[in-house]
Amino acid sequence: MRRRTRRLFGIAAVAILLLAGCRQNMHDQPKNQTFEESDFFADGQASRPLPAHTVARGELRDDVLLATGVGRDGRPAAELPMPLTRALMARGR
Repeated sequence: MRRRTRRLFGIAAVAILLLAGCRQNMHDQPKNQTFEESDFFADGQASRPLPAHTVARGELRDDVLLATGVGRDGRPAAELPMPLTRALMARGR
């Protein structure tokens, strides 16, 4: 009987210690959503306006042929839009 009580107490102690480590501090942190009001900045906004001419990463599409592989006439490109060099081949590797 005493052995069983010790074992049960040990299991309960281990379970309590394991559950004590299950905190969600990062999950439950205070944060502001975009365009929400905040008293952190003087203008009362929670986010800063984007600098002029900002382009999201991967979204710059200046050269249609380079971005899509299709020419202005709507047909697939017959040649590379830039010179084929060893450096270009090494970069693509």
